[in-house]
Amino acid sequence: MVKQGKFSRVSSQKQLKNRIKQKKQGNRRTIADEKLEEFVLVRYGLTLKKNLNKLSQETMQRFLMIWIETGQTIESTKWSIQQLTKTTLQRVNIRVPWQFFKEMAENWGVVQHFIVKELPAVPLAQRLLVTDELDKVGIQKLISEQLAVNFFIDTFQEDAKRLAGVTTEQIQQLQSSFLIDDQIDWQKVQTIFDPLGYVRNTNDDVSTQEWLKQLAQS
Repeated sequence: MVKQGKFSRVSSQKQLKNRIKQKKQGNRRTIADEKLEEFVLVRYGLTLKKNLNKLSQETMQRFLMIWIETGQTIESTKWSIQQLTKTTLQRVNIRVPWQFFKEMAENWGVVQHFIVKELPAVPLAQRLLVTDELDKVGIQKLISEQLAVNFFIDTFQEDAKRLAGVTTEQIQQLQSSFLIDDQIDWQKVQTIFDPLGYVRNTNDDVSTQEWLKQLAQS
């Protein structure tokens, strides 16, 4: 017969093994790929979001949604921040006012930190790896380039032939005019874009239209 003291030690060992087993099983829990955006946005709400003002909260959340959606179109678990951000800006282009890009430039440091920290931690079956971080100069160059492209899209959107004739040199010249010591001159951007006006898409849902209205007035 097993003595009580020994039984207690055996029982404790079994309990410990069970806890370790349960912990290992918990660590193996994964989420479906299609739940990635939802998972990241929950983390955004618990961490970064509370440190931003209301307009910035929504703006950066919408950026993250498009950024993640863009990442999920590539057949790789290695996500280049530089390439995905560039493609995301191209997808957004003139669908948003120029103030969207100003919000991005001002909040990029904390948003990138969030991406680098949170994306690889998402419990997917195949974990994501994020590479090619953008420093302050890098994000300013990407945004200024897209702003230059947006100007020509906005100016010639009713004239496909003239839009197709815009050269890389023209884009680079306008981009350079936006930059002073590798920083975007937002007064210059405003001077260029305000006369063009901004027309919201009436097909957008009510909350999106309200956000865009506030953004355009900021």
